[in-house]
Amino acid sequence: MTNLLSTLGLAKRAGALKIGETQVYESIQSIRYLFLANDVGPSTKNKVEGKCHFYHIPINASFNRDELSKSIGTLNTVMIGVVDAGFVELFKEDPYGKTR
Repeated sequence: MTNLLSTLGLAKRAGALKIGETQVYESIQSIRYLFLANDVGPSTKNKVEGKCHFYHIPINASFNRDELSKSIGTLNTVMIGVVDAGFVELFKEDPYGKTR
């Protein structure tokens, strides 16, 4: 597991995440960084990318749903929104995190 995924697990324990499509869409205005599984369906991908573009939310799509799920201890997680600005800075500093 990469350092970025370990930090994601720490953010979950700190309560700084919105996990899953429903939570992400309900709190899209408070999300500052989004992890999107690279194996998500095309309609979900288009929908969330449109919302993120509108709200200027950076997206990291460098992990699949299994890697994201394992990092936070859940099953079949396709998107994770980070709401804490401090954790966002850690994710942006990671040289192996591929943000687009």
